[in-house]
Amino acid sequence: RTVTGYLATLPFCPSRLAADVRTGRALDTLARLSGIPVSLIEASTPIRTPQGYSLGGVLLEDRGHLAHPRTLGRVCPQCLAEDRDGLDGPVECRPHRRFWWGSEAISGCPRHRVPLLATCPHCSAPLSLRNLRPDVCSCGAHFASLPAESEITGYDAQLLAMMRGMEGPCWADGLSADLAAGLALRTGILDEHGSKVGLVRALPLGDRMELTARGG
Repeated sequence: RTVTGYLATLPFCPSRLAADVRTGRALDTLARLSGIPVSLIEASTPIRTPQGYSLGGVLLEDRGHLAHPRTLGRVCPQCLAEDRDGLDGPVECRPHRRFWWGSEAISGCPRHRVPLLATCPHCSAPLSLRNLRPDVCSCGAHFASLPAESEITGYDAQLLAMMRGMEGPCWADGLSADLAAGLALRTGILDEHGSKVGLVRALPLGDRMELTARGG
């Protein structure tokens, strides 16, 4: 059920409340009416901002157009392999995207603890949402068939929990997952490389995972 549909079932519900919820206001009122913690509502409700609609800190739409941040085409090959082998239906329809693959805060898969794949290992092209199948590159390479990588100690499970409205580390209380990830990464870089925080943009995703875990 949608939020608007739920509010329509409530007697004497102000008509303004639905409009306020769509812009991220009055979520505490909705929490009291529904009995659902406000943190969970915030994590699962698309919010209209001046930039467009966002969900869990990820921009979904930009002034009427789907947002395509540079990270949005990334995938976890091991998730794709599990979809292929464990789900029903036509093989080409089984793999599906996870919303956290496109978050700036996430560098690796919280489930498999491996870096997300950002470029095709065969043609080196950046992965894109233009490919309807997340498991196949435009060059024909199949990501679900790639060899499994070794696990890396990461911080992504904690960051994903924050994006879902769950409690994060005490030092990140009140921070968004994106900001918490950025602070943890820079702290890890300072610990490993001194003042060279400018390295952040050039780091491979595996190194980002390890340094974010160190800083967190």
